[in-house]
Amino acid sequence: MRIISFLVLAALILVSCKSENDQTSEATDDGYIRISELQFQESKMELGHIEEKTFSSEIRTPGRIDVPPDNKVIISAVMGGYIKHTPLLAGDEVKSGDFLVSLENPEYIQIQQEYLETFRSLSYLRDDYQRQKQLLDEQVSSRKKFLKAESDYLTAEARLKGLAEKLRMLGIDAKRVQEGNILSQSSIRSPIDGTVTRVMVTRGAFVEDSSPIMEIVNNEHVHLELAVLERDIGKVSAGQTILFSIPEVADSLFVGSVKLVGAVVDPSTRTVLVHGHMDEDVQKKFVAGMFVDASILTAEEVHPSLPEPALVEREGSFIGLRLVERKEDELVFEQVALKAIDRKDGYWKLATSTEYSSQQEFLTKGTFLLLGE
Repeated sequence: MRIISFLVLAALILVSCKSENDQTSEATDDGYIRISELQFQESKMELGHIEEKTFSSEIRTPGRIDVPPDNKVIISAVMGGYIKHTPLLAGDEVKSGDFLVSLENPEYIQIQQEYLETFRSLSYLRDDYQRQKQLLDEQVSSRKKFLKAESDYLTAEARLKGLAEKLRMLGIDAKRVQEGNILSQSSIRSPIDGTVTRVMVTRGAFVEDSSPIMEIVNNEHVHLELAVLERDIGKVSAGQTILFSIPEVADSLFVGSVKLVGAVVDPSTRTVLVHGHMDEDVQKKFVAGMFVDASILTAEEVHPSLPEPALVEREGSFIGLRLVERKEDELVFEQVALKAIDRKDGYWKLATSTEYSSQQEFLTKGTFLLLGE
């Protein structure tokens, strides 16, 4: 008998606890859901209206940060040689004209010798040309001798100019060679301000003609290069807004604009390049080579909308709770189906044909508590 009394008491306690913990919402036969005002307040539920919001149609596309062609250079050797000195590392800043690397090759000496020999013979050939010209005018010498002197002089002059240009490309000062200072090394200097991004050689290595030695990039004027699918390119035009983020820093969103739209489809990817610009203060945050996730805003449309928590998706349909009646201690809701087209920035974009007006109230926070599985 004592055991039976104990079991009855335990059952009563369980029923009492269950009653206290049960939600006070109630679904009636007419399909309405009723909740108490207390539950509404304690669950921090909220009511709101369908509101008209402006939604942008967009094209999502990958891309990268790049620089104009003039802001990126590959340093190479005009004439092959052994790397004698290369003090720079990736990340070093350089100015236009700064020393980058020196190379050594016996052929550099040969070019300087030829230049010096030609330079020293040019004075004699010039004097002989002028003398033969004077003798021809006085009809003392033959025209054949004059033409020979003229040809020798002009040939030497052209040869000197060509050798001087070679010395310039090798980074050797022609005036020093004229003074008899012949070097076994040539120096390469930076053609732009920028940052060394890659060094492809080591000291003592031999580099062939035009072999890459290092890369320098100037990040002062970075821009966006986006790859837009050919089916979408017709929607893109100059001036449209670009919203983009760096995958590794996805919580930060940056703004740019379409500057140029390419006219050629890449046959391998079926995409067209779109060139985008950004403000100078934004440019400073990026360096060339970064990948971006971008959206090009192609149009703006006004649609009725509700906050994301207002709708619950069930088997491809979207269900919301419309407020039917609010009494002193009770709220009555009706389950309604709404056609949600898309969601963006925390809102569902609803079909413009929705039958519900902006005067009607919906549960905008707490819907899942009442409808969720």
